[in-house]
Amino acid sequence: MIFLDADDYWNARNALSVLAGILSSHEGLDVLRSVSWDNAAHDARPTFEDVNSDGAECSGQEFTGIEYLSGENFFLDVWTSCYRREFLIDNDLYFRENVTYEDGDWSTKVFWKARRVLLVSFPF
Repeated sequence: MIFLDADDYWNARNALSVLAGILSSHEGLDVLRSVSWDNAAHDARPTFEDVNSDGAECSGQEFTGIEYLSGENFFLDVWTSCYRREFLIDNDLYFRENVTYEDGDWSTKVFWKARRVLLVSFPF
């Protein structure tokens, strides 16, 4: 599962196929997380180009969710990750209603339960 807000966009035309390739070579991940993103200005026009899926940005480092939570680079947003649907359902990881800053509330629970998290620098 991937969560896209109204102001989000795919960074590359082939982002989904690159993600599929990463996921197929790392079966059983609970979370695939990008540690990089394009924080373009509100009025900027994204450039949609294909990316090379063989690049170093698609390889990554694997952690447990607790190891990731304990690190200094943990951030709370949900839109830079791809989540295994069965992992979310099996662990009752749903967004609570009427919660302000729901990304932080939900992300903390997700990473507390995650056994396998892969961090990549591919800004999907």
